[in-house]
Amino acid sequence: MGSGASPAARVPHLQKTLPKRLLSRYSRGIPGRQELMPDGTTFAPDFNHGEPLMPSTRPPRAASKARDEIIGLLKDDHKRVKKAYRDFKKLDGEENPEACAELVQRVLAELTVHAGLEEELLYPAAREAIAEEALIDEAEVEHESIRALIEQLKGMDPEDDKYAARFTVLCEYTLHHVKEEEGEMFPQLQRVRLDWESLASEMTSRREELMAEAGIAPEGAAGEDTGTSAARGGREERGSAATR
Repeated sequence: MGSGASPAARVPHLQKTLPKRLLSRYSRGIPGRQELMPDGTTFAPDFNHGEPLMPSTRPPRAASKARDEIIGLLKDDHKRVKKAYRDFKKLDGEENPEACAELVQRVLAELTVHAGLEEELLYPAAREAIAEEALIDEAEVEHESIRALIEQLKGMDPEDDKYAARFTVLCEYTLHHVKEEEGEMFPQLQRVRLDWESLASEMTSRREELMAEAGIAPEGAAGEDTGTSAARGGREERGSAATR
């Protein structure tokens, strides 16, 4: 049927169910008050310059809250990396190697958790929903490079050659990845329908598991600062290997 047909004519069932008086209004695009339908229900159509408004694609409030929570926590991870990188540039590895090693090991642990959450849960869900699937491919390839640098730094000390250089490259590369995620992927995720509530629950549980595996204490927990145990564990492992 041509584009000049009225909205009601393009939706045949409306011709059978709407009262003639309301059908006329609907066809002309003139808003009418709430009407009693033949089956006893009421009908209050929306209008948009003569066209019926399409159903909203916005997710329900609970889903929106879960979505914002997921993206907000990932952005918080990004902010911690940015701050750690700024702090690292203020440190002198020769004068304070302990502080330098603890900061680096904390970042390595946190990046491992963050990457795991995205690779295992967020990216598979996003791939099925966003328009640009290539964004997911690029993000996964970037994660491969990030993980390679993480593994290299795990076996190094501040006194090692190119230690600072490798950590600098890791942070710069991560910040480039963050810019693309927050500028391209996350905005698309804000507009898609997913089972955000289930995804949020899964990511919360998996974050706790990955943090435990990485030796990261939950926020607010007493005792060592985040990443301290991971840093000490890495040094003890290297020391043990050196004595064997």
